[in-house]
Amino acid sequence: MEEYSLFGGNVAINLDIDEALAVPYLDEIYQLALRLQKKFNFYDPQSELSILNAKRSLAVSPELLYVLEAAITYSTISGGTYDISLGKQIKERKHGDEVTPVACTYRDIKIIGKQVTLTHKDVLIDLGSIAKGYIADRMIAFIKDAGLESAYIDARGDIANLGSRTVGIAHPRDGTILHTIRLDDTSVATSGDYKQYQGDYENSHILGKNDTISATVISPSLMEADAIATLLMVSKDIQSLMRSYRLPALIMHRDQRIEYFNDFKRVIQSEN
Repeated sequence: MEEYSLFGGNVAINLDIDEALAVPYLDEIYQLALRLQKKFNFYDPQSELSILNAKRSLAVSPELLYVLEAAITYSTISGGTYDISLGKQIKERKHGDEVTPVACTYRDIKIIGKQVTLTHKDVLIDLGSIAKGYIADRMIAFIKDAGLESAYIDARGDIANLGSRTVGIAHPRDGTILHTIRLDDTSVATSGDYKQYQGDYENSHILGKNDTISATVISPSLMEADAIATLLMVSKDIQSLMRSYRLPALIMHRDQRIEYFNDFKRVIQSEN
């Protein structure tokens, strides 16, 4: 397993082959991830996303277009509780500043062909809740296309996976292992108020958080798992969301009551 600097932290790439054979693959995988990160990094003024945010209208790359369209779909499904246009507020929250009101929504992002236009002055697109999963999925796709059968990307606690393995799900308050689960060519993402916050959990990086303090979702795609886990943190109708997305999921409420959805218990190998 090798660690690399990605997504604002360390990301582990594990190829289940001999270390000497892994070296050339690892370099190519990392270069792919760096190239894609350059498109989506909200905090890099030279990224394609930042150029779009600055210019307000741009013919974007196929990769950025794909992720933008997926994110807008998730925003629509959520009824606007998940909203990628609120980058100004996310940046203020991250810097510990007072979050100021904005009048924009994801509906102020217009796409015609590959041309993306931001039609409200307050719009700043932040794809942090979805781009990391997309990049990790692309890394796994590269590994699979290379003929390897078992590998995983540990994207700061979210796992993009090829093959079969077990991983631990952390308790969002005491840090112990809540469950050990099995992944079979599936990936897992967790969103929680404990991952980034200022002072206390109520001032987390998640805008519009509901009663949920942690949400874990399993999907063949880490991008989808990451997005749905975020939606579970902000959705006003979790039951309906889980009926629409038949993905195994676990949420923990503020009172530390746990709810399981879509046969999540089937993948549990052991419990705390």
